[in-house]
Amino acid sequence: KLRESPVTWTDEGLIIQTSQNLVGQGVYGFQIAPKTLISPSFISTSYPVTFPIALSFYFFGVSLLHARVVMALYIIALFLAVFLLFKNKKKEELIWALLLIASFPPLYGHGKNVLGEIPGFFFLLMSAFFLKSIEENRNNLVKWSLFGLFFGLVVATKPIFILTVPAFIFVVWKIYQKDKAVDLKKFGFLFFFSILPIVLWFSIQFFR
Repeated sequence: KLRESPVTWTDEGLIIQTSQNLVGQGVYGFQIAPKTLISPSFISTSYPVTFPIALSFYFFGVSLLHARVVMALYIIALFLAVFLLFKNKKKEELIWALLLIASFPPLYGHGKNVLGEIPGFFFLLMSAFFLKSIEENRNNLVKWSLFGLFFGLVVATKPIFILTVPAFIFVVWKIYQKDKAVDLKKFGFLFFFSILPIVLWFSIQFFR
């Protein structure tokens, strides 16, 4: 019952309208009057949510259902991220991790609404997964790049996730302290791909 549950409210409407305007008018903005669109800078959730919804609107039509289907897919992706992160743990630990998240009501109360919390959490877990992969194989530049890329998407999804930046910096510093022989080129890839989604966020979210 994605159309009815949970109920919709202003935040969801603001986010959906940016996707609707992108598909209908080719402008990533918020409409305040006929033929008048303004910057969506006051809307906290950005393109990691609005772009997939715009794609859904393009192929299936504009509706609340087609927007929330994207959010349902993000919930499923979140469970897959948990599985990847814990797959090398004991079977009991993996099952308990999945059950704890599955029994957390806000996962559905906020997750089915078009909001940024669940997508941001998904990107955060994927970043943690590739961080874990780096610990196992530090010579793989793809893993360094994906570690940074997913973390950049975390910040770009919703500004509240900026609070995770100090933790990201601390983790990178600890990696360097643990093994100062790590090729600095890897940190270059990490920095470039982590900053790329943030630069894109600023360029599309804060136009005049």
